[in-house]
Amino acid sequence: MLPHLKTRWSRIPILNKLVVGFCLGLFSLALLFAPEPQPVRLDEVGFSTKAPDLLYFKNVRSYYYRLTEDETSGFHLYRNKGFAFPQFEEPLRLMIVHNWRNDEAFIFFELQDSLKTASVVWDGLETPLLLHNQNTEQQFIIAALLYNALLAEKKIFLVEPGRKHKLFEGHRYKRAVLVSLEDYFKLVGKAKV
Repeated sequence: MLPHLKTRWSRIPILNKLVVGFCLGLFSLALLFAPEPQPVRLDEVGFSTKAPDLLYFKNVRSYYYRLTEDETSGFHLYRNKGFAFPQFEEPLRLMIVHNWRNDEAFIFFELQDSLKTASVVWDGLETPLLLHNQNTEQQFIIAALLYNALLAEKKIFLVEPGRKHKLFEGHRYKRAVLVSLEDYFKLVGKAKV
């Protein structure tokens, strides 16, 4: 230890040293034993939000999203700030739609116009999943399957007619998708973390 730091450290009362050590120990334990996100179960499709989950999302997580309001329906639309905006650089983006009148939340896939016939596929998935023109229940199921595949660290591909390329190339893009899915499933009470 440097001499000037050693003399400063020796002047600190023992109780303060113990408090600092205790806090560092708790922080270390929290990092070591942080719970792993659990896969979403597909047998419980639901869109209702509960007050504690909604408060957590609005007070803590909504900072990481761009909020717009749909003028026709009055729904709140949340898009992760990790996605490029307003330009649409990513092939696929996610949007969390909150219907505050009915205490419901939905997840929607936004695709580039050139990819309206695209689907996603990964190892272990028998049938490619078409992303466009799906109802809310189908989008929930696709989002859950995609979230579970991301947690399992599977390589996910976007399939278009005559082309197949890896989806989620960049770390920031993959992280934005994973965070959006995790926040959505926490919002509707389906993520067990």
